[in-house]
Amino acid sequence: MAGLSASNEAQKKSVRMIPDRTGRFPERPYWETAELEDMCEEAITAFVHRRYGFDRIPVPTEAITALIERDAGDLDVRSDLSDDQYEMFGYTMFQRGQKPRVVIARELWEQRHRSNRLRMTLGHEYGHLLLHRWLYDQYGPPSERSAATGAICFRANGRLTGRNGKLAM
Repeated sequence: MAGLSASNEAQKKSVRMIPDRTGRFPERPYWETAELEDMCEEAITAFVHRRYGFDRIPVPTEAITALIERDAGDLDVRSDLSDDQYEMFGYTMFQRGQKPRVVIARELWEQRHRSNRLRMTLGHEYGHLLLHRWLYDQYGPPSERSAATGAICFRANGRLTGRNGKLAM
């Protein structure tokens, strides 16, 4: 679990927990924007510096991909995620005690003109790995507790929603 365990232990110790109004967890972490920015910058900067020997800005897409490959159990880039109602570009699936599975829409890899969307989606999914894995390891996915809500977020009509269609917070 290189890359996640030390930072996640520090996150668990320093984070303020608040009630989770979505019902997915008994409580959820709350970070100030500056704290989130610091955690993300620290994670990507350390990885890029080790990989290239110096900081690279902008961070290469292949570096974000390698970061996900390091910290996820599986990175699936061959799935067709299109559907008539929703435009979904990726998702992260968590199982207690296992590395998460990240799925990125095949079309983003195949269509070169979508390279910015690919980078955004990779970064977004890595954010789930970095910020939420310890929470799922502690509580398990919602399906282990109840079928109240889905654990996947995606954009529908420009709004971030849960699998059940309710606005995600």
